[in-house]
Amino acid sequence: MDDIVKRGKTKRILDILADYFSVYTDEELAEKLGYTRTSITKWRFYNQVPKKILVEYRDILNKNLLVVNDDKPDVGYNIKEAVYYTPLEIAERLKIPALDLISFIHDGMLKAYNFGDGNYRISEDQLKKFLVEREE
Repeated sequence: MDDIVKRGKTKRILDILADYFSVYTDEELAEKLGYTRTSITKWRFYNQVPKKILVEYRDILNKNLLVVNDDKPDVGYNIKEAVYYTPLEIAERLKIPALDLISFIHDGMLKAYNFGDGNYRISEDQLKKFLVEREE
């Protein structure tokens, strides 16, 4: 797996846990999880959150990975194999305003995962479906 992709996934997991505990520093997150700040730093460095933490907080992580316009993930959803884009990345590729993509998400025309505060990620599969539907 590409190191950048792994780093992004690790960051998302740690951010979800930080949001759940309403903390924003590694020290506070470590305290809530019962680990040291050094442990959190190592997780970030090695891009790997221990399986014990993933299992213990699976429900919280899954709840925060829900689709914006649908209450269930895509059929056959596998976060390890999926490719995700931000609205800005897609807008740059399609040469359209990012706000148009946000509007499509809010209107239910484009499925996206909401990681909080309008931090959307669109799977490659959903982008393809959206483009096929818009084809003339």
